[in-house]
Amino acid sequence: MATRYTFSTQRADGQLVNLWTSAAPGERSLITQASNELDQDLSEDAERKGTPLSTAAPNVRILDRDPLRVYFEVSEPDRMVRIIGFQKIPATP
Repeated sequence: MATRYTFSTQRADGQLVNLWTSAAPGERSLITQASNELDQDLSEDAERKGTPLSTAAPNVRILDRDPLRVYFEVSEPDRMVRIIGFQKIPATP
């Protein structure tokens, strides 16, 4: 059975808004879709999602849903996902 997680996006919401407002009109729907997919992905079994950012910060994980990358931490005892930040993934030629 899947473990459900609650989100905290307080610090990162501004980043997502800035990415969306600075995006070309055609990209905005892609950002919205990716954000929704990330929410869904991380709402269950978040401790198994993404990859560690580095060995120096093993609690910080990254997960990509084109065109977004999310940086997050998981607290398994609290069943909380704390979104640290969002980044737009550069387009590949």
